[in-house]
Amino acid sequence: MIKKLVLAAAFLLIAAPLAAYSLVDPQCKDDPKACVTAGKLAYVSIYGEIGDEDLGFFKMLDMYLPPDAAFPRIYVNSYGGPVSAGIGIGRILHKHHATVESGSPVIPDSTPQCSSACAFIAQGADHRRLAHVGLHGPSQRVKLGENLWETQVGTLDPIMAYLTEMGASKITKLMIKTTKFNTISDFYVDPAMPIEKQAIYRMGFYDTDNQYFTSAKFTFPEGFDFKSSEDYLINAANYGSLQAMKDLAVFYTTYDPDVKPDFVASARWLKKAADRGDVVSIHNLGHAYDVGLGVPVDKAEAAHLFMESSKKGLAASQNNLGWAFYTGAGVPKSLPDAVYWITKAAEQGEPFAYGSLCEISGATDLFKTDPAEAFMWCGLAIEHLPDGDAKEAAKAAYFPLVRSMSHADYAAGDRAIKEWNAAKVTDASMRNVGDDLN
Repeated sequence: MIKKLVLAAAFLLIAAPLAAYSLVDPQCKDDPKACVTAGKLAYVSIYGEIGDEDLGFFKMLDMYLPPDAAFPRIYVNSYGGPVSAGIGIGRILHKHHATVESGSPVIPDSTPQCSSACAFIAQGADHRRLAHVGLHGPSQRVKLGENLWETQVGTLDPIMAYLTEMGASKITKLMIKTTKFNTISDFYVDPAMPIEKQAIYRMGFYDTDNQYFTSAKFTFPEGFDFKSSEDYLINAANYGSLQAMKDLAVFYTTYDPDVKPDFVASARWLKKAADRGDVVSIHNLGHAYDVGLGVPVDKAEAAHLFMESSKKGLAASQNNLGWAFYTGAGVPKSLPDAVYWITKAAEQGEPFAYGSLCEISGATDLFKTDPAEAFMWCGLAIEHLPDGDAKEAAKAAYFPLVRSMSHADYAAGDRAIKEWNAAKVTDASMRNVGDDLN
């Protein structure tokens, strides 16, 4: 059965990078690396959109699997992802003479798919039995402006080189060359026809040697639809994937002019990920309570969560916690505590912390005896902060400071900025409040 499907425009508007979920058998869920090291990992289920997280998982598998241990069976139910991740995983499977088949032992589905980069993963295996494969030409996402992306034709050469390296069939190469990036050529197993006469067999995606595969059966009735990306996310999260929980929180708040953000659903999944100890989710849940996104405003709970992730070293939380101490939001006002936590964030190169220290210097006597340090924080903030309210607040503190400084203090502050930039890597982990969600 062959079907060519034109991808809906909405598919090309997904703004959040999702990830497939390398789901492992239940005995290995709590500590997959330990299971791999012990040579006890029976299978891996690649489920959802393939991403760098999956490539990282397979690199770990390649590194820590004992030489005498059997490589786990690979199951696929994925609608694709970046070419680089698919090819990277495929090469690891090729190295270990892997077996790949459709479906998932942990999330049953009668209509699994293996589209786009998933086909590159399967191509790397020695033994393949897919009930479906979907092929199309390469694409790349190009940013045209703030929250405006366009999918354009990508380069074909690295794909053709990989397929040649893996011994792919001429039919497979031809279908990828001739199918536009925004359409997909789908091939299914038709149980009513001899398998040897079907395209999926001639392309090498259906191995008839039963010794390598399970006896799973799949059906693709006329008019069926594959699962939505949301379905994949929810199924993986319910199985216990922390990454899926985190991605769901992003999924429900991703910028899309045609879809209203669901902050309640986002907060629900943030809570689940935070309960698992994920530091970024703890911070983001704190932000939700701080401003009332999907949960009631609760400054005390926000400060509590910021404290929890601050102790784990997250610079964004340290800055927010320090600001809470400065303003008395959910905690008693304390300038020493504010400066302590914000400085810890600044020492990690968080430019919003530079801005916080700059604002505090302009509103208090904190740096009255050391204007060069105040100048340093304000200068760093203006240099590194993105355009927005935080940068404007830093400018408001900076210009009066400059007018009141001596030449010596100005020179000392300028030297301090240069020394800081030479010694620190400045990288924002935060955004301006009110920035677009994407």
